[in-house]
This record gives sequence, structure tokens and C-alpha cells, in this order.
Amino acid sequence: KAEKIGVVDAVMYPGTQAFMRFDYPSQLPNTVQSRALAIAAKFLAHVGFTHGIFNMEFFHDAVTDRITVIEFNPRMASQMADLYKRVDGVDMYAMSLALAQDLHPGSCAKTQSTAGAASSFVYRTFAKGTEPRTPSAEQLAGLAAEFPDALILPMPKTGHSLDRDYTWLGSHRYGILHLGGQNPQQLRSRCERASGILGWPAPYSGVLVSGRACCPPSAAQSFTKPAGYNFSKRSP
Repeated sequence: KAEKIGVVDAVMYPGTQAFMRFDYPSQLPNTVQSRALAIAAKFLAHVGFTHGIFNMEFFHDAVTDRITVIEFNPRMASQMADLYKRVDGVDMYAMSLALAQDLHPGSCAKTQSTAGAASSFVYRTFAKGTEPRTPSAEQLAGLAAEFPDALILPMPKTGHSLDRDYTWLGSHRYGILHLGGQNPQQLRSRCERASGILGWPAPYSGVLVSGRACCPPSAAQSFTKPAGYNFSKRSP
């Protein structure tokens, strides 16, 4: 039986196919989330996937209420694991280890929740020559002092690696930041403050793309990443 771990909303940079952030928990209605899990269960049964963690990606059109599956992956989406742990106290790595030992992942101990909402913020530029500087040691120390829960991953590139990003991806991802908050509103405030310390523009609507301010993305269609697991007790 397919069991849900969580559902993450993926927010794109407006007018692009580039991820801006991943928000947890999802803002989709529970009815839509349940339908997505039912689709996952049907597909996984059809392909014979009975044991392991999976994640799926789908679009939901709020106008037609249509769910369109993008892909399934027979693994965890590791970038999201930290979000589940912050909000739900769920350790997906412990769950993976339990599955490998033929133990039910639902038996894994949970840790204390530290946030009501959490996000993986993805920092990008879309025009060469506009890349912010990599945060200094002093800036990183300031971030750690004010936001001890922050997980920061600077990803600077130069030369051919940077050129390849713009040529093949249309953007350069220069950093990722994970934070939690009491709710989405406080989380945004924390992100804006943390981004200011780093000298990076906060990844919300109104950031600059190719030198112009972007409009908010359409709310009619959302891109979502649910995760779950199948457990099947195997013979010794």
C-alpha cells in the first residue's frame, strides 16, 4: 500500500521553468493530495514497485481540477528530506535504512518539530554578469548567528561551467538556503532577512529576471512533488 510522507509545492521563477523555491506543507486541498496518492498507488502497482521510497511530480490545474503526472522516481527527493524533518520530525534517511532492513518505515522514531512551515530557497540569475558575490566568511558567520537553523549551500561557478548553465539551462543556480518558520508569512520574513545578510535577492515574486521585475506566477496551475513509500514484508 502506498503511504504518503508529504507533499511539497514547487514555485517557479515567473515566466520560466526554473525552480524558485520548494514550500512545505503544500497549499493544495487535501482532496487533491489524496487523488494524487491514488494515482501513485495505481501506477506503482502496475509497474510492480512494492518496496521503497518514491516521489512523483505533477501539475494541478485549479480551473479544470486536472492532475497531470510529470514523472515518478523510485527514490527520495533528497532536497526535500530536510523540510519534512523540520515540520513533521520525519527522518527520510532513517526510513530508507528501515526499508533496506525489511522494517516498516512507520516504526521510525520522530524528532521534535521545529517549524510550522519550511522551504528550500533556490537562488538564480538569468543573465551572465549579474551573479552576486559568494558570501564572505563574515556574512556566513552573521547568518549562522542570527539563523542557527539555516542550511546554506553556495554554488558558485565560473568559466565554462557557468557558460554551460546559461546555454543549456537558461539560468545559473548560485545557492540554496533552507529555513523554517512558524508559518509561511514568518518564513518569508526570515528568508528576506537572511537573504539580505547574504547579499542575495530573496526568491519571492518581484525578483529580477533578465533585468526586469517579474509578475507573480499564475495561480491556475501548480507544480507539486509528493513523496511516499511502499512497504512489503519480504520472505527471509
